[in-house]
Amino acid sequence: MTQAQLADRAGMSQSAVARLERGDANPTIATLDNVIAASGHRLVLAAEPCRPSFDEGQILERLAMTPAERLANFTASSRNLGTLIGRSAAAPPALRAGETLRSLVERGVDFVVAGGIAAVLHGSARNTFDLDIWVATDDTNLTALNDTSVTSLGELDVLARPPGAPVYEELRRHADRYDLGGFNVSVASIDDLIAMKQAAGRPKDLLDIEELEAIRRLRRRE
Repeated sequence: MTQAQLADRAGMSQSAVARLERGDANPTIATLDNVIAASGHRLVLAAEPCRPSFDEGQILERLAMTPAERLANFTASSRNLGTLIGRSAAAPPALRAGETLRSLVERGVDFVVAGGIAAVLHGSARNTFDLDIWVATDDTNLTALNDTSVTSLGELDVLARPPGAPVYEELRRHADRYDLGGFNVSVASIDDLIAMKQAAGRPKDLLDIEELEAIRRLRRRE
């Protein structure tokens, strides 16, 4: 059926049908029902219970841990997962986030942990295969970063300013400060992580947002 034929059957303009096809319109349910009926189908709406994509019990277990314990738990789980799936000779080394973070701190690098490891440190039960950090970009700090030997410790992503993130100084000011067992790191706040994931908008990011919002709610309740 052409746009013109559908428009004629639905009693609307062809340009309106074109906007619907392009996704430029925000139709009412009545308009959508009319167009679908004109194409020989019917619109069916149903309400279903909301089922979270995460286990709230697992989050509560992790919130009862210290940040150092959360990272150790993640490291053990990640190591077991790597053993199960196997690694080819060309695969990157297993992620050793704790060692990498300690190395960065010992070299005096000014950084904030972001991404999946930040979520883990806040209490997430999800897995991740790399460590995202955002660093201050002054020459002294970049020199300190280049002097670290962290490439052998797993996948490290040094971020430029991610979409949805505030400027670095503001990100660092909002950050939570966590003791990981003998050294402290700054971890992007849950609010800033959610803003970055909303800007990215991938399906996995939307699942992460749901879990991060639950962590924020449960932390406030505790």
